[in-house]
Amino acid sequence: PVQWRAKDLKFLDRLRYDQELVATLKAAPLVTVEEVLRGLPEFMTTARVQYVGLRDAPGTFADVAQQLGVMDNEKAGVPRGAYHGVVEFWYGGVKVFLAPRLYETGLPGTEWPMRGNRLMSEGGRRVYKYGEEVPTPPPVDV
Repeated sequence: PVQWRAKDLKFLDRLRYDQELVATLKAAPLVTVEEVLRGLPEFMTTARVQYVGLRDAPGTFADVAQQLGVMDNEKAGVPRGAYHGVVEFWYGGVKVFLAPRLYETGLPGTEWPMRGNRLMSEGGRRVYKYGEEVPTPPPVDV
């Protein structure tokens, strides 16, 4: 039997887990569905594919999940198997995170605007220093 009282289970603390997940998501290169399907480079250990919304349009969770062969259903507005909208799966030896825009996850440290992320130009597009494309700001009620 496992001696659970002797085990260090601090990694299961929700705040700690959330912080580590955010760091992992920010560090994971943002890739397209096409790049994943073509095959990611062997040196890549993680990747992130971004979706917008859940259904009925290109780029939504259901659309992207179907293309990648991942379970595409949702219940009560949450993708099955997701944590804060993030679904993890393995594809060709790479851990892929199918995730909404980070500020939509509700995870700590991802609020809009994303503070502390320096913008820089890379090949004509603006990206955060962690490689995340600049998201569209949330709509403002007038």
